[in-house]
Amino acid sequence: MEPNPHVEFFKTKILIKIGNSLGTFLGIDEYTHNLVLAQYAQICILANMSDNLPLEIKITTFTMLRC
Repeated sequence: MEPNPHVEFFKTKILIKIGNSLGTFLGIDEYTHNLVLAQYAQICILANMSDNLPLEIKITTFTMLRC
């Protein structure tokens, strides 16, 4: 089954919030910003890889599992 994210996850403010929950948000790739590929959102973050990343991120009433 392919991912089918809710359209609200592609809003810049939500992507920044997701990025900052994992580390320091750095940016959004061009395809995500322009909604060229609306199946996946790609963001760039700075994270300490010696820390464990969360297995899931809860956003209001939605929960997205990390792949």
